[in-house]
Amino acid sequence: DTPILQPLLVTFLANACLTARGAAVGQSSVRLVLSVHTSDGREVTVRQAARGPDALARMSVFAGAVVSFLANSPFPHPAVSAVDLTMVREEQPTGADIVEAIPERTVVFPGEELAVDVRLEPYERPVEHRRVVIGVPASAAPGPLDLLVADGASWSGYRLRAEGVAPADYAGQLDQVRRLESSATLVTALEARERGTAMPGVSQPGLPPSWSATLAAGLGTRALTQLATAVLATRRTEEPFPLEGLVRVPLTVRPRQEVP
Repeated sequence: DTPILQPLLVTFLANACLTARGAAVGQSSVRLVLSVHTSDGREVTVRQAARGPDALARMSVFAGAVVSFLANSPFPHPAVSAVDLTMVREEQPTGADIVEAIPERTVVFPGEELAVDVRLEPYERPVEHRRVVIGVPASAAPGPLDLLVADGASWSGYRLRAEGVAPADYAGQLDQVRRLESSATLVTALEARERGTAMPGVSQPGLPPSWSATLAAGLGTRALTQLATAVLATRRTEEPFPLEGLVRVPLTVRPRQEVP
C-alpha cells in the first residue's frame, strides 16, 4: 500500500510506454483507457484522448492524477489494488477543432427535434460536417435556451464546475471520475438558465425557488451552492480522433399556440 508512490509510478510507466517505440518529442495523438481497481472489489474506468506536442505528457499526467485522486482520498477508502492502462499513440496530431455549430433554427418549441450542423476542422484535412439531432424536452419553459457543442473533456470539466458538487465520501469521488469524458466524444446539449442548488455530494439543478429556499432554511446558506443553469438534453457521438472546442449558440423557446 503506497498511495504516494503509486501515482508517480503510473505517470512514469505511462510516459515510458508511450516513448518506448516512438519519438519522445513532437506532434502526437494519444487515446487512453484507464481502469482503477480497489481492494474491496470496486472498479472505475475512464477514457481520454489528446493531441499536440504535449499529448504524451498530458495523458501520462492524467493517468497519474486519477490514481492520485483515488489513492490519496481524504475520506476512508480502500487501497488501490491494480491499475490497467491501455494507450494508442499516433505520431501526428490526428484530431479536429470544433469551429462552428449551426442549428437549423434558433426559435424552438417544446417537444420538437432540432437538427444541428457541426463543423469540424481536422488537422491538415478538409473540413468535415456532423449532423446531430437533439430533442427539445416537452417540459422546456419559454425563454432563453443555449445550444452547446463540445468535446467530452471540455464538457465534463464545464459541468463539474457549473454544478459545484463536492464529494461527501469515497463513493462520490468514484462518481466524479466516472463523469470525466473523453475528448473523442462529441457532446451536444441544451442548457436552460434555471436556478438550482448543490450541496456536498449532490447537485439539484432546476429546482423551484420555494424548494431552494426550504433547503437554505434547513441546511443554512453556507451549506448550499447556487446553480445558474440546468441541462435539459444531451446527445453523444464517438469520434475516431480527439476533438477540441466548446461552442455556445443562444436559442429561444416559445410556447406552442393552442388550436381552438
